[in-house]
This record gives sequence, C-alpha cells and structure tokens, in this order.
Amino acid sequence: MIFKNKNIQRIFIRILIAFAIVALVEYLVITFLSSKPVIMLKVQGIIGVTIIAFLIHSCYKIWVIYNLDHPLSENGDSDH
Repeated sequence: MIFKNKNIQRIFIRILIAFAIVALVEYLVITFLSSKPVIMLKVQGIIGVTIIAFLIHSCYKIWVIYNLDHPLSENGDSDH
C-alpha cells in the first residue's frame, strides 16, 4: 500500500472491509425488506449512523498515530 506505517495499513484495510460489509448489508436490507419501507428506512438509518461512527473512530486513530495537534486544544488561543 501507499502507507508505510503498519497501523495505518491495518486501519485502511478495516475501513475497506467495513465498506464491503455495509454494501452487502444494504443489498440484503433492500432485497428482503423492500415490502416494508418503514422498517427498511430505520435499518438503513442505523447502518448509516454506524458506518459514520466507525469512520470517525478510524480517523481519530489515524490522528493519534500521526500525533497531530487538535485545533481546540489551545482553549481558544489562536496566537500561534
């Protein structure tokens, strides 16, 4: 892969696997719950929220690995 850091590679592989699983689950939800649109919409919402939370968690791990400064860590001081 492009990234030489093994931890970053693992995180990106997990993200790719997660997208594959989400695509499969979405397909199954649409296939089996198409006759019940209200339940289908709720399940798709849960899937969407879950993948967004997973992506935020993964981005935070990358942020920590690269030891980046958090923009809010200075408590509003923008003198630097």
